[in-house]
Amino acid sequence: MLWIILALSAYFLLAIVELIDKRILSSPVVSALPYAFYAGLLVSFSFILWPLDFSFLSPLVTIYALVGGIAFFVAIYFLYSAIIKGEVSRVISIVGGLSPILIFIFSLLFLNEKFSFYFLAALLALVTGSILLSLVKDGERFKFRQHFFLSCFLAAFFFALSYGLTKAVFTRTSFLNGFIWIRVGTLFCVIFVFLVPKFRRCILESSRGFSTKLTTLFFVDKGISALAHILLNYAIKIGSVAIINALQAVEYAFIFVLASGLSYFFPRVFCESLAPKHLIPKIIGIALISFGVVLLFIGGA
Repeated sequence: MLWIILALSAYFLLAIVELIDKRILSSPVVSALPYAFYAGLLVSFSFILWPLDFSFLSPLVTIYALVGGIAFFVAIYFLYSAIIKGEVSRVISIVGGLSPILIFIFSLLFLNEKFSFYFLAALLALVTGSILLSLVKDGERFKFRQHFFLSCFLAAFFFALSYGLTKAVFTRTSFLNGFIWIRVGTLFCVIFVFLVPKFRRCILESSRGFSTKLTTLFFVDKGISALAHILLNYAIKIGSVAIINALQAVEYAFIFVLASGLSYFFPRVFCESLAPKHLIPKIIGIALISFGVVLLFIGGA
């Protein structure tokens, strides 16, 4: 199916994007809020495409679009916060594992569907895998990182909300018109953040520390990200949002392989430990999440 190919291509590009994000966010002058602000600002420039396909939406669908865009901004903020705190493969695995569950829960709440065996089994596998990936070695014991897990959970929640509302918008208007309206919601959120004095100071102070190299890398990264999200949004438009979200398993598979290779050359940035005592729980966690995603895929097919 075309939408599956588009989704897989988008997730491959997003894997590259997340690795570049980790490289940029590893700089001490960059923090999550300014990075999310500039990323959201670039994304919101989509509204300049309005002359190509513009039409007003109904009040309810307009709310869906604006809230979907706001949720996207909040999601990337928590995603960047989590990436700063931990290994990128762990972050994407947890977010990718929790998002399908949240998408299904939204469907159950609003469509009055019933829990199936596949859903319950997937829930157990995904939550267990996510908790395993939230453990870090603390001396001779493994410790659960609550704040790290919370950032991942909130990123997953708001991504699930954004994708669900995106699908609702796309079923009621054309792809380009819906895509632009959603980005207007992101723009409103970006403007609000900049108008808050405390946030504005943080953004301006961080921007002064951006070197030419980091700035160039940022624009390259967000160019790839824009292409990936166009592909992903079009896949959502023509396919199943729940299954597309579940296919995110391939993204953290790509990231795990790429980050493991990059950790050899850039150990300070991509700190993917390949020691057995660290690798085994990570592999078990990723395997459980992958298994849970497969169960969701089977149950939703």
